[in-house]
Amino acid sequence: MKVALVIDDRISRPGGIQEYVLGLYDFLEKHGHQPLIFTTGRYSKKAKEGRKIIGIGKPLEFLGNDTQKAIPLIFGQKEKIKGILKREKPDVVHIQGFPGPLSLAFLRYSSSVNVMTYHVVNESALTEVLSKTFVALWKKIDENLQGKIAISEVAVDSAQKFIPGPYKIIPIGIDFDRFKPTTSRINKFEDGKTNILFVGRLDKRKGIEYLLKAYQILGELLPNIRLIIVGDGPEKQKAKDYVRKEKLKNVVFIGAVSRQDLPSYYATADIFCSPATHGESFGVVLLEAMASGLPVVAFDNPGYRSLLGKHSQGFLVFNKSISALAQVLLILTINGELRCQLGNQNRAFVKQFSWEKVGKKILRFYQKLLSQK
Repeated sequence: MKVALVIDDRISRPGGIQEYVLGLYDFLEKHGHQPLIFTTGRYSKKAKEGRKIIGIGKPLEFLGNDTQKAIPLIFGQKEKIKGILKREKPDVVHIQGFPGPLSLAFLRYSSSVNVMTYHVVNESALTEVLSKTFVALWKKIDENLQGKIAISEVAVDSAQKFIPGPYKIIPIGIDFDRFKPTTSRINKFEDGKTNILFVGRLDKRKGIEYLLKAYQILGELLPNIRLIIVGDGPEKQKAKDYVRKEKLKNVVFIGAVSRQDLPSYYATADIFCSPATHGESFGVVLLEAMASGLPVVAFDNPGYRSLLGKHSQGFLVFNKSISALAQVLLILTINGELRCQLGNQNRAFVKQFSWEKVGKKILRFYQKLLSQK
């Protein structure tokens, strides 16, 4: 089976949708299928990491839903897209996220089975305006789709505002061979300090300001701790300024890291914290941390609740409460036995999200739609 995976954002940007696309690609290829990725921008042979990735148009960066994104500028690319579809002849065209210009073009010219996975949660006031203004567009998209997937109930609720109807809920997958407690650790952080890890884009909605303030409270009580911040974004300088102004100790800004290096940061950590306040539909970083055998602490937003709310071992903290966040982090910092117990339970819990299980659900969905064509 040949599957065209279409993502409007840059595939190289760290993010949950990108991880989904890359993970699904690897699963399909492993099981003898022929996946292709269509995205915006240009990519070197090294950046493609052996995958078949085709860049179309140029990325225009913008801030949406309090996070950095890119929209593809594909003016004059119509014949190229039509030619690609004619040459490649995919059995399935699988678009990702909120449909942008690239996805819309593929849907328009595709004669394949067209599938959409809806990942996002749109909570801004603009969402209501868009949902009511472009009714004809959403209807046209729906007419060109043979199947719709959503990664969670929260994503379904958001999708219904634009493209209503039945959705098959299939969650995000996780690569258990990539994220595991036995991954090699980073030596310079193996000095006896308790490592608290944050991984994510440093956007406003990711809540790094709350974590820094909670860490400040911890630092006054426990000197032998460290906060490792992995990721880049518009809030990075503000976060650095706060650390310098408040003279916080042992806060390390790593910046963006490669997909190859990321698992080592999880393996080196003792606690994972994701204080995202909103805009989450599931939480791929939670899966990565739990697969790595870590206890997780997160703010109680609808997306995180859809995952951790079903699992009694996840700490969901009252949203934006610095004191509650500090209290839970304190409990985990001083109790190594509890951390180990929760980490083991977390890894067992997220086995249901392995790509072997999730990928097979997606394959069965493809096959059902193909049989109905």
